[in-house]
Amino acid sequence: MGGKGRRYFDCALRLTQHNKVILTGMTHLVGPKGQVVIPKSIRERLGIKPGDRVEFSREDDRVVLWRINPAKPLRGRFRGTGLVEELERQRLADSNREDNR
Repeated sequence: MGGKGRRYFDCALRLTQHNKVILTGMTHLVGPKGQVVIPKSIRERLGIKPGDRVEFSREDDRVVLWRINPAKPLRGRFRGTGLVEELERQRLADSNREDNR
């Protein structure tokens, strides 16, 4: 495994921590549009599902693939912190200042 949560798959048989042998780096054909199917075993290990975003990079003579973790939505993240009330107070103060000019 490389940095930033990247997982590398070499063309080899690999022994896992549970003494299970897995095959990685299976050969696939590149389609006319440059598309390649990611093998199911690799998709499962990386947690890649339909609609997920992935990133590619080139390292020497290999292409590295990793799943991009989607950003968590901001909606509701600050609920109960009092930030909304503080913003409303600031807006009211700004409005009162504008009215007094």
